Amino acid sequence: MWAPIEAFEGPTESQRSYLDEDDMSAPGNAGFDRRTGDPETDFALFTIGKYALSGEKQERRLFAACLPRTIAALKTQAGEYFIGLVEAMLEDETEVAMETLDRLPESVEKWVKHAEGYKDLVEKLFPLLGQALYEPNETLARKAADAYGKLIGLLTQEDRGTVALTQLLLIAHEEEKEQAKILAIRLLNESAPAFGRGLSEQFLSSELIALADDSSEAVRRAVASSMSGIFRTVKPPIAHSKLLPILDHLSKDSKISVRRALVEALPDLAQTCANPQGLIGVFAQLLKDKNKAIKQLAAQKAGPLAVAFAGMGGLPEEVMKSFVEQAVGSQTEECALACAQYLPAVVLALGPGHWSDISKSFLSLANSAHKAARKTVAACLHELAKAVGPATTDKDLVPVFANMTGKSEVEEIKYVALTHFADFLMQVSPEKRTSFSELISWMAMPRPNWRFRELLAKQLVPLAVLFDVDSVRLELWPSSLRLLTDPVAVVYLPAAQGIGALSTRLLRDTEDMREEITDLLSSYSSNVSCLKRQLFVHMAGQAVSDISVFKEVYEEAFLRCVKDPIATVRLLCAEIVRKWPGLFPTLLEDLRRDCDSEVCRTALSDDQEANWLATGLLLVWHTQYWSEGLQFQAETGQMTCLKGDSLLDSSGFPLWASS
Repeated sequence: MWAPIEAFEGPTESQRSYLDEDDMSAPGNAGFDRRTGDPETDFALFTIGKYALSGEKQERRLFAACLPRTIAALKTQAGEYFIGLVEAMLEDETEVAMETLDRLPESVEKWVKHAEGYKDLVEKLFPLLGQALYEPNETLARKAADAYGKLIGLLTQEDRGTVALTQLLLIAHEEEKEQAKILAIRLLNESAPAFGRGLSEQFLSSELIALADDSSEAVRRAVASSMSGIFRTVKPPIAHSKLLPILDHLSKDSKISVRRALVEALPDLAQTCANPQGLIGVFAQLLKDKNKAIKQLAAQKAGPLAVAFAGMGGLPEEVMKSFVEQAVGSQTEECALACAQYLPAVVLALGPGHWSDISKSFLSLANSAHKAARKTVAACLHELAKAVGPATTDKDLVPVFANMTGKSEVEEIKYVALTHFADFLMQVSPEKRTSFSELISWMAMPRPNWRFRELLAKQLVPLAVLFDVDSVRLELWPSSLRLLTDPVAVVYLPAAQGIGALSTRLLRDTEDMREEITDLLSSYSSNVSCLKRQLFVHMAGQAVSDISVFKEVYEEAFLRCVKDPIATVRLLCAEIVRKWPGLFPTLLEDLRRDCDSEVCRTALSDDQEANWLATGLLLVWHTQYWSEGLQFQAETGQMTCLKGDSLLDSSGFPLWASS
């Protein structure tokens, strides 16, 4: 597989020397036989001779990559060279031709601005690209089709019909060029908006009728998958009278691949079809297909179709009934999984008022025998709760969540459901939340699988405000203390932040825990272990959101940590101080003068940090200027020696770099 290459940036010194010479007819530079006086144009002419005519394939490909820039540099002379260059490069080796087609739309945009450019586009380039659609190399032909589709937009409305549409229709009816016909059909569909309603109604709808009866299975398959653009463009009566019969005809095609392509295209068609009834008939026909695989695939499209129709203003009863039937009576894991994946989108599109229509599907999927379907429902319970509201959540979703996190469910499903535990509880009424307090204790229990403890630790902060103070004191606080002493780092680090949030809640709402909390904070802030002191800083970083509690309980110990002998402790303090600069103005200045470079850098503002890194002063700090002493100037964002000499020269360049 060939890889993209970079364009050249400009002439080298030797090339500039050559361009300055009077004699421009040196060997190997054919086509560059005169000077224009414009350096850009002269260099463009030089590259044509140097690269376009090179015997090295890689150099010709380099020229193709630079084609837009070259054409822009040729200016008024672009028309003299462009068509000949493109024609030669399209006949070149595959890699060169592909690179040319990739750059062609951008090049043409620059070329048509010059005299005769548009005329040559119509009379020469479009016929050239039309011939490229017949290319035996399928990849090359597809790239030609991509370029063709992008260039249609450069034509006038009249020429889109007389040039592009006429040419594509001729290709679409070629008898022996199947690949070209397929590309033409796809281009007709994609370009229907550019052709406009008039041409689409007059020609495209009629042509599709003929192509839907083509003897080639691949052509009929292309028609089945290439109609959404035309549906979107024509008026609803035309779509109903001409296009829907084509879909109905294809739904009864003798070849499975054609019917499969139609099934795959149904959701896109639903988004563009103004009259859903005809499309629903096609869908119903496919649901009763004689091939089991087609029936199952159609059943899996009930969800996407429901979302598409609901997004257009109303969900037809037939589609709703089909979705419910597929969800309730799913015989295969694939069908059940497809329904579960689209369940949140269907509920969100319908709104909470239609929950009664879909609740049976939800309950069936939540209790499905297929684990993949249950796992998908577990993963989206919090989103369903947001969509249906607290009342419905309490009534229908809470029991399902309880079952999925109960003893009888496998751990994989429990883990997925508990991943968004706090998000789900936000949609549950306060009265119902207390029923999950025992689940918190279960998650914090020691077990070989520490992932559940990690889930709880990471959700302690939002959980701190979701439960009443008694539940926080009796369930969350003991569980968080257990997590704080966990041997796994990804558990005890977020648990420390949770302790900060929980302690703030308890100190604010009750006096019963004050002594226990202050003793805990004291034991961690003054512990001989630097890890324990780091955990205290994590607690303080979360508690600082409540300023009154922070100043009363945390501030004194936090100020000691700012001057801790271990740099990693001070580094965490610097992160907090930088986040809350208004609370710690003097601490910020102290940390910016810290003896550790990382602490100092962390305490800087974003602009100051960028200035410091850009001038390379991190290296200076550790090397030649430390012996003289350094001082950070907050107002300028620069580092200076204590004796007053700047570490930057007059041009702003670091002195150490030139010494």
